[in-house]
Amino acid sequence: MAVVFTPDPSGAGANPIAVAGGVWLLFGTLTFSGSYATGGDALDLLKRLVVMGSVRQVIPLNGAKGFTFDYDKVNKKLQVWVATAVTPAAAEHAAAAYLALLTAAPIPVAFLCK
Repeated sequence: MAVVFTPDPSGAGANPIAVAGGVWLLFGTLTFSGSYATGGDALDLLKRLVVMGSVRQVIPLNGAKGFTFDYDKVNKKLQVWVATAVTPAAAEHAAAAYLALLTAAPIPVAFLCK
């Protein structure tokens, strides 16, 4: 297990929230453990979005502690990107253990979905 999405446990955020024109928001937390796999870690958000019917895009709205996220809808994977002094342009996280910055506590996240 490398990354787990936990939806908000109660209230309006417990389910995807319709914004307008087929756009939805999904709120929760990401919990990282273990190691990152090249190409991204398995994370099936689509099962949380069945209320939408067809899902065309899933866009993470925030990053965490210097990292940014992309969601690969086709392969159902969360990709983690990081910029460093050596590679100032974002590069994919190396296939290695997650840094303690990511594993210390669950990270609040929101996904924009259409």
